[in-house]
Order: sequence, then C-alpha cells, then structure tokens
Amino acid sequence: MSTAPATAGSPDADEPEATRREAGVAESSRANRGWWDRNADDYQVEHGTFLGDDRFVWGPEGLDEVEAELLGPPEELKGKDVLEIGAGAAQCSRWLVAQGARPVALDLSHRQLQHALRIGGSFPLVCADAGDLPFADASFDLACS
Repeated sequence: MSTAPATAGSPDADEPEATRREAGVAESSRANRGWWDRNADDYQVEHGTFLGDDRFVWGPEGLDEVEAELLGPPEELKGKDVLEIGAGAAQCSRWLVAQGARPVALDLSHRQLQHALRIGGSFPLVCADAGDLPFADASFDLACS
C-alpha cells in the first residue's frame, strides 16, 4: 500500500483530501444542509423502497415501530403532538398520522422535504436545524428521530 500523496493524473488525484479543522455551528449546519440537499435524490432512490411511504423504521437494521412500540402502544399516540426530527421524506410522520397523532416533520434539507411533498401528507413540514428548533419549549408531547 502506497502512502505517497496522489499526483496529477493518478487515479486518486480527483478524490478530495479529508482534513480536520475547527468549524462553528453555523458553518457545520450549512455544510450538513448542502450535503443532504445534494444527496437527497440518491438517498431516496437507494432507501425509498426499504423505507416505504408510511412506515416507521428505526435505523438501518429495519426495526419497525409496529413491532417495537418504542413510542408506546399505537393507540396511546392518538391526539399526541409529535415532532419527527430528521424526517427526510417524512415516512414516520405518515405512520404517526395513521395512528391518530399530530406530527410535525422537521428536516434540515429542503430537498428531502420536497420528497415529502411529492409523496404527500396532511401534516406540517418544517425546514430547520435540529440544533436550533423553531418551537417553544413543551410544544410537543414527544419527539422522535
């Protein structure tokens, strides 16, 4: 394995070099939003079928809320105000609506929320950073991500 730096014309020359440096909260948020906006379409192509339009799946392992009941019994979600943080295309919010909850789907990426609009739903979509939520304290009965 070579440890020499990539030179012009070598196969690795087009790869960006990873570096570490201090960055503020605002810069990190902009970079994160930019990455997700650029990659949202590919993410939905790669994961959309697995996630479905209205499933509540916890993580890449595929733990389904229907079986896990991490939010409690589904019948107890009825009438609850729920904040879905990092909603992407808001699949979990659609599932929550079906249980009678009143979700708000929040995501940093405008492009991810465009996918949520494309799929549809009768709940608010909010484009905001989870590190700076635009809601008053105690606005929700529970939050999930």
